[in-house]
Amino acid sequence: MQGGTVTTRLIDGIARITLESSPGNALDSATRHALAAALSGIEAALQGDDGPRGVVLTGANGVFSVGVDLRELDRPGKGAELAAICRRLERLPIPVVAALPGSAIGGGAELALAAHYRLAVGEARFGLPDIVLGLPPGAGGGQRLAALCGARAALDLLLRGRPSRRRWRARWACLTAL
Repeated sequence: MQGGTVTTRLIDGIARITLESSPGNALDSATRHALAAALSGIEAALQGDDGPRGVVLTGANGVFSVGVDLRELDRPGKGAELAAICRRLERLPIPVVAALPGSAIGGGAELALAAHYRLAVGEARFGLPDIVLGLPPGAGGGQRLAALCGARAALDLLLRGRPSRRRWRARWACLTAL
């Protein structure tokens, strides 16, 4: 299934959703709609006997996602759209793995936090820099982060507002594997 900015493939019973927008797999309006459509396809397939046994969400070109397209920052509803996508990922009755080939920033980190498992490789950086813009994470990332890592660690990351490799990996249990 092709969405222009999102590709979904079923490989050996696993649905692989790949973010493929430029630059940095940004979660612009078209990508959010394509991702929602991909999830609708998976949810529909789960109603039958041949639905996927799991989902792998990843990004193309060595990046998971740099988050919401800043050109759409003032667009009403973008936070609600991303929050709905994150809830749908989180509620899927099959394992959801965020395979992070590189950075997961802002909305990209929120998508990763909504997955049941997060696997990072290489120089992947993670962060919720919303505070730098005077905003809270808009898709439930703060709550998910606190649930995974504890309130103190979550608050530390949220208030710093800088993407970090070491903090996520060494101090917090946010990543399932490296």
